[in-house]
Amino acid sequence: LFRRVKKVMKCTKDEDVDKDADDLDPLNLSSDNTNQKRMTTSKVMFVMMAIVLLVFSMGRNKGRANEMQLLSLNSLNYQNLRGQSIPNGDQSATEKLSQSDNYNQATALEVSFPFYFSSLSNLTEEYRPGEETPYFWDVHFSGESIAEAIFSQCHNLVMAAEFGLRQPEYSEDELAQFILDGSRYVNVELNTKEGILRASNLGLAQNRLADVIISPYLHNIASQVFTTSDPGRLFALFRHPVDRALGMYHYLSKASWDPMYSPEIKKLTIEEFARSGYIENNWMTRFLVGKPKGKLTHSDMLLAKKIVKYKVLVGLYDELETSMSRFQRYFGWKDAKKTRADTAKCRSKAISRGDKNVLGHPTSIKDREAFASIQSSNSYTDQDVIVGNSAWKAIERQNVFDLELYAFAKRVYALQGEHIFGVVE
Repeated sequence: LFRRVKKVMKCTKDEDVDKDADDLDPLNLSSDNTNQKRMTTSKVMFVMMAIVLLVFSMGRNKGRANEMQLLSLNSLNYQNLRGQSIPNGDQSATEKLSQSDNYNQATALEVSFPFYFSSLSNLTEEYRPGEETPYFWDVHFSGESIAEAIFSQCHNLVMAAEFGLRQPEYSEDELAQFILDGSRYVNVELNTKEGILRASNLGLAQNRLADVIISPYLHNIASQVFTTSDPGRLFALFRHPVDRALGMYHYLSKASWDPMYSPEIKKLTIEEFARSGYIENNWMTRFLVGKPKGKLTHSDMLLAKKIVKYKVLVGLYDELETSMSRFQRYFGWKDAKKTRADTAKCRSKAISRGDKNVLGHPTSIKDREAFASIQSSNSYTDQDVIVGNSAWKAIERQNVFDLELYAFAKRVYALQGEHIFGVVE
């Protein structure tokens, strides 16, 4: 600011000198009064410019401070679990967290969210079983099939997901539960926008037939299925974007049953795949902010982070066992036919079994060189993808926003572990 003011002063001084030189011209004589007016005008202009620069600088600094405050993890005000589950039986822990921050960030951020996001409860509010429905945001290639197996086999939950059309004697005009391959479902299809609209018209959230609702279409679910009187409680599994891309590549190279399958993918190296139109571009960020196409902006990144911070109970693919245990504990899922030990054993078995269709299940391999021993269905091996090499960078370029979002989600996961689950690391 001072450099700018100094520059303005120099320009004003030079202007005055030039004008004084003109005044000495015998063909353009001016009175002392005229010179004085010019000097006064210059000073007024200088003061006005200085004020404008000062106000601009203050506004910009305030904006940056507000942005940092909104995204600062230290400002989080998470509630603990329901009273009976608070660590060490300390009922006052919830009250202390509530009073630790006089500024209600959740309320402040409500204006930044789409208006219909009020149908998704904030994590700063205590979970109300029976009044809210858990909503699992389906992030493809992030362990969703394993999570669904655990929901069904270990917790005996009724799921509203993508298999509704497979109901025997399917009824278009009414909701009903049915059993498919030993799992319980509601007869809705939530992987299509048309299916979500039908579920909304039939009152899926209001009827409470589902113990958990599962769909990748966050904005459609929030705006059409849930309401402020029948809200959803959002939770999700996050995975490193490069690992997601590898899983997608491997799956689509052989999943002939999937509409997205293309035999051309089998002919591509992973680097060629990353440079092709087959790879996803910042899928997590786009689906979080509801922007499937077009250029993503800094504002989109801020909105995605705010959604994760205030709306999502975060789980990590690389911490799948712990994450699924957290979900069970938070929502209070219990199968009357299973002991706690039985449930834990069931969960571990489902995770170890993984998903044979997706490379890297059940847990991603952190040592990239270990991929050398893994062969896919073609001649490609994942030793071609090592941190920092050209294939890795090609995938990164398609996921710049998702990489930043994933790093943020990991920090939120750690903080939720501390404030919600009493984990001290």
